[in-house]
Amino acid sequence: MEFDVRRTRDGVLVLCHDATLERTTDARDVLPGRAPWRVGDLRLAELRRLDAGRWRGAAYTGERIPTLGEALEALRPTGVGALVELKSPADHPATVPDLVAELTRSRMVPTRIIVQSFDASAVLSVKQRFPAVRVGVILRRATRSRIRELAGWADLVNVQHQGLGRAALDEVRQHGLQCFAWTVNSPSGLRRLVALGVDGIVTDHPDRLQTERRTEPGLDPAFPPAGVAEDRGFEPLRAVNPTRFPSERHRPLGESSAEEATGAAPSGEIRRTPVDWSAENRSPRLRANPPRGGIMPNSPRAGRQQG
Repeated sequence: MEFDVRRTRDGVLVLCHDATLERTTDARDVLPGRAPWRVGDLRLAELRRLDAGRWRGAAYTGERIPTLGEALEALRPTGVGALVELKSPADHPATVPDLVAELTRSRMVPTRIIVQSFDASAVLSVKQRFPAVRVGVILRRATRSRIRELAGWADLVNVQHQGLGRAALDEVRQHGLQCFAWTVNSPSGLRRLVALGVDGIVTDHPDRLQTERRTEPGLDPAFPPAGVAEDRGFEPLRAVNPTRFPSERHRPLGESSAEEATGAAPSGEIRRTPVDWSAENRSPRLRANPPRGGIMPNSPRAGRQQG
């Protein structure tokens, strides 16, 4: 499940895509003197006063903005992994330390968490501070030089789908990285990415992705289709799952099971971390009763808009 994270004025990480709150909350009415209602200018207690669901429909009225800790705790017993996009980490120097502290406090298995951002330096800092967490960089194009720069420490790249073709995907794979694609909604675009064999797809229409998966030859029918439900706001209803389980060529040479569990690595070395989409983390209950939006966890092929 993918969600966007921002830091409040008092150092709490909350789930919110937009930098400001006017579009997806009643901040204009509740906090009339606080324009432009930037997340980073407000304290958590102020955010908690806002209705972050009414804009979407009556059924969502009264929803509050959740914290990252609350979201991870909600996911922990389900077996669903977390794809955490760190928004504007350069706005405050404590953003990365605060994120690492939250991930450390979380009881969620670290290898079920992926942290991604357009800001590669922030993602690298996360990896250096917490090696067990997988990290990725969001790109608009997967150029050869950029892939080579990231290959020494990143686990994956998440590429805007228009800039992703066979040559770019091959370049990513040759450097041992996984490759996700964002954001594709048309049936033809989904069909192309499924056939291309990317490792994850981000889409606003998981139902269309399910349809394309059913028609794509060679896919394992034993696994339920999965995708991304885009809520265009704070609600963490997007999901992204690897399209296949990591192969040995995606593992660092010599990685041991103990190291996977602890993130341990020799001093000064940054290792890529295998994702934990293991069988014990698939939830039959969730497969039988998927969350609102049609999300199903831990599919071998899956997939809002980044940025």
